[in-house]
Amino acid sequence: MTKEQLAARIARGYNYVDPITTKDVDKILSKIKSIQDKNSGRISEEVVERVIHEVLDGRTVFSLSSVDTTDTTNLLQQIIAAAKNNVKPKS
Repeated sequence: MTKEQLAARIARGYNYVDPITTKDVDKILSKIKSIQDKNSGRISEEVVERVIHEVLDGRTVFSLSSVDTTDTTNLLQQIIAAAKNNVKPKS
């Protein structure tokens, strides 16, 4: 998955209206990796969601109440794996 694809999935999964850039994706992955490094490689989905919302704070959202948690759980697992393995999505 490329950075652009990951950004699009985050925007779609969390209903962001404003664009998410590859720089935003890099910040998200970097923060997640930093937390994993401090916690022996562990991180919860709740913490990943908090990181996403912190990095994207101020962006316009359609409505968080309509987020499909099935899709976001899968997305969170992919983000965690990318950060844990220090895999940078292709640019």
